[in-house]
Amino acid sequence: MPPGPPREEPVSRRVWIVTLAGAIWCATAACEGERKALVPLAASHRFEVPADRPFTETGFVLAPDVDYRFRHVSGGICTQGRERCAPPRGSDLPGEEAWALHLKLGDQLVPFRDEMVLSVDTQTELVFYLPEGDSEDYDEDKLPLYADNRGSFGIEVLENEIPPQAGLGSGVVLRAATADAWCGAGVGEQVKALAALGADSVLLPVPYLTDGVTLWPGTRTPRALCLVRATHAAREHGLSVGWSLELERADRGPLAELEPPDRVAFLAGYGEMARLYAGLAASEEVELLSAGKGLVSLTRTPEDRRDLLRLFLGLHTRYYGLLTYTARHEELAVLEPSFWTTCCDRVGVVPGWSLSDATLPASAPLVVAWAPYVEALRRTFEATGLRLALVDAPAYPATTACAWRPLDTVDGRIPDELCQREAYRAWFQVFGEDAAAFVSDAFLGEVIVGGPASPLSPLGRLAEEIVRDAWTK
Repeated sequence: MPPGPPREEPVSRRVWIVTLAGAIWCATAACEGERKALVPLAASHRFEVPADRPFTETGFVLAPDVDYRFRHVSGGICTQGRERCAPPRGSDLPGEEAWALHLKLGDQLVPFRDEMVLSVDTQTELVFYLPEGDSEDYDEDKLPLYADNRGSFGIEVLENEIPPQAGLGSGVVLRAATADAWCGAGVGEQVKALAALGADSVLLPVPYLTDGVTLWPGTRTPRALCLVRATHAAREHGLSVGWSLELERADRGPLAELEPPDRVAFLAGYGEMARLYAGLAASEEVELLSAGKGLVSLTRTPEDRRDLLRLFLGLHTRYYGLLTYTARHEELAVLEPSFWTTCCDRVGVVPGWSLSDATLPASAPLVVAWAPYVEALRRTFEATGLRLALVDAPAYPATTACAWRPLDTVDGRIPDELCQREAYRAWFQVFGEDAAAFVSDAFLGEVIVGGPASPLSPLGRLAEEIVRDAWTK
């Protein structure tokens, strides 16, 4: 495998936890807001946390509007009479006991995780806490009563000002037709044309093939070098860049119906591939990384979702930008708010609802048809506090049937372009700037690089005018 790709109910105190700008835990029943990639470090502080007492008061006050990154830099707690020493690790997976080192912020106990990032909404003293309890409550893989321990943890805390929340992004999915397409000049021409239309971001898909047992790169999986070149080309034209790690069935069947015979082994293989790309995404300072797109069969049960969360927590230790799982729209009813706040910085979703089966629907009824689905998206934001990244929209075959009808011409235009025109008009009316409160990015799909004549498709002539008008207002 080639290497590839850098909340809330009202309470008296709210605590945010992210891993290198990725939200993984929230101390209240729900979360709110999101974190951008960290800005350059402004200050650092070093604390020693001894093992032989439960509380270490630091006198250090955490302030609002600052991200604090916590690093384990030295030491480990050893149990008396044993050689084994333990780092200050813990768990924040829903339902899993957290242990070892905690932060005590007022009445909130926060499990320590190396490289986590924390912010608070009121001034709060930083206190380190080692859990008390009877030693028989712990199995051999957990620390016993703190009084039986010796040693200390060295913890470094780095301060970063929180950048302001960005508005609604105007993005496009830029897909390669061949493994080498993004190494050619075409990618530069495409991103230049997109920037001229008013786009401010691109999402670069990295598709892998699978048979449900293993996975491998296909003919359209970009080579790592070409992926990096496309990333640089987009940045040269002022566009921010996201990568989307995706799977496609080798038999061309629906990915949503994929049923791996050994789910654990399959997810382990996917995780290995994702971690490789996450490392490269971190080194290339990619702004957004989407993983696991549309793995419906691996999110159906609580056990499946727990395994997927473990994968994402592993990605957070390698990738420092915004991380998301891109779900199919039907998964929104299954994935709990705690799933999103544990795995992701944003809620990725393919809003592929069918809005109309009319031969040539007008934009007005499409706007009306969007209403209940927009409310579903808004409820997801309210439940999680994470803004949404919409991907592959308004891909007209997913929203209307007109492109599939046997029509040759309508008023001198091919039906494809008329469908685009009405679908785009409805999309921009529904997801205009007013949607920026709950939508962070909208990646219109798709533009193909390296295909015949490298057309800006499906941004046809009519749709292109509407996109330009909407993005340049």
